[in-house]
Amino acid sequence: MKKRSELVRSSIEQAIFIFVVWLFAFLSVAMGEWKVNADTALLADIHEGWIDEDGQAVDLYDLARGNHSVTLDISGLNTDGKAFCFKTIDTNFKVYASDGMIYDYDPVIP
Repeated sequence: MKKRSELVRSSIEQAIFIFVVWLFAFLSVAMGEWKVNADTALLADIHEGWIDEDGQAVDLYDLARGNHSVTLDISGLNTDGKAFCFKTIDTNFKVYASDGMIYDYDPVIP
């Protein structure tokens, strides 16, 4: 009889433990703060809309060799929590915002 009551108590304790773990997992998913990763949240397609010094639209993939100054107005885009990513091959560039340089990429190539 004593063994049976211990077995029942042990089974109840295990059931309560499993229920608490399940409840914790469920509440963690339901109450968690799910935010979009800013690295994967696209700002917009910024491959188009670049303007050169003469006011002409330019294709960044088709620039001739040499120094160029191109601009892209992003003032109409929501940039909160977003990141700009640039991929270049043998290209030095500077990024300006509000008439101030915020980034300068000019690597020393050995």
